[in-house]
Amino acid sequence: MNDISLYEKIPEIEQKFPIKVFRQSASSLSPHWHEHIELLHILSGSGTFTCGSKTFYAEAGDTIAVNSNEQHSFTSDDTVNYFCIIINIAFFCDVDFENILLVSKIPPDNEISKYIREMYNEKISEKIGSNMVIKGTAYLLMSHLRRCYTEAHLSKHEYDMRMAKLKKINGILDYIHEHYNEDLSTSVLAKKWFLSEGYICHIFKKASGKTIIQYINDVRIEKAALLLENTDESIAGIASKVGFEDVNYFDRLFKKQTGMSPKKYRNIKAQSLTGRNIAE
Repeated sequence: MNDISLYEKIPEIEQKFPIKVFRQSASSLSPHWHEHIELLHILSGSGTFTCGSKTFYAEAGDTIAVNSNEQHSFTSDDTVNYFCIIINIAFFCDVDFENILLVSKIPPDNEISKYIREMYNEKISEKIGSNMVIKGTAYLLMSHLRRCYTEAHLSKHEYDMRMAKLKKINGILDYIHEHYNEDLSTSVLAKKWFLSEGYICHIFKKASGKTIIQYINDVRIEKAALLLENTDESIAGIASKVGFEDVNYFDRLFKKQTGMSPKKYRNIKAQSLTGRNIAE
């Protein structure tokens, strides 16, 4: 299991060209968020994708649209091959794309596939003027998405409210990832953000698709998996280190999330590493 990185800075976009185009193969994408719009166009494989509070299955031909500031991730039993397009929201400052929310899962669409492939081919060609072609094709792609796959066109007030709420949620997520091994609860987080427990639970579940306690436990289990894989520390010691006082409770949650006990997980990872070393 990979470590979770929430806020993702993308220097290539922030400092230079406003569009990042690449091809990637992965079996998972850890939860993270950024201000930019992101498109994942699946070439092969399939998996379970999460965008904000929406979780859905997607496969080859589908395109996943991630709106600005929306936490997103995916998991797969196999490898997912996909094109990824990341666009700085400043790219749309002078066109009609303000306050637009795109549909999260877009079914196979020949125009989308054509534009994304053209952008990628230009990127790898490194021809003179490639950046201009990529920009022009990006406008064609996004205008097509704007016309055919707009989920909502928010008013400025609605959009500002959404951004404020998402930034608050992302602040809470950051805090959980920094303090997962401490005494965390809905009451602790509510007091820190000067919110009622009911309200913070409501906005968190709506934004992430999980309760606060579920999310805290998921982070703790993922951190524990890394320690099981990379250290010789006892299971009880690891449970305590990631924030679980009851090792039996930790064992049950770990098995529920990974499908195996902490001991079995450690053994399988150790055998896998030994096998690789022998092969090498």
